[in-house]
Amino acid sequence: MRTIDDGVGEIKRMWVHDAWRGAGIGSRLLRRLEDTARALGHHTARLDTNETLVEAVAMYGRAGYQPVGRYNDNSFATHFFEKPLTPPY
Repeated sequence: MRTIDDGVGEIKRMWVHDAWRGAGIGSRLLRRLEDTARALGHHTARLDTNETLVEAVAMYGRAGYQPVGRYNDNSFATHFFEKPLTPPY
C-alpha cells in the first residue's frame, strides 16, 4: 500500500504463489491491505492489473472495485480499479 494522493492509496504487487491460488488467500490479503489503507487515513483504494490476470480482475470486482480511467503510467496495466473505503465497524 502506498499513498498516491491525499486520501488515496494504491495497492501494488499483490501476488499469490500458484500452489496457493484458489484458497482464498488473495481475498484475505486484499482485505488486509484495505485495512492498512484505512489505518493510513485513506478513503479510497486504487489498483491496476493486466487483462491476462482474469482471476484477479474477477476478484477485484467481487470485492467491490469499480473500473476507472487510467491513473498512472504503468505500461503493463490494462485495467484500473477504485474502491471507496468505508470506516471499519
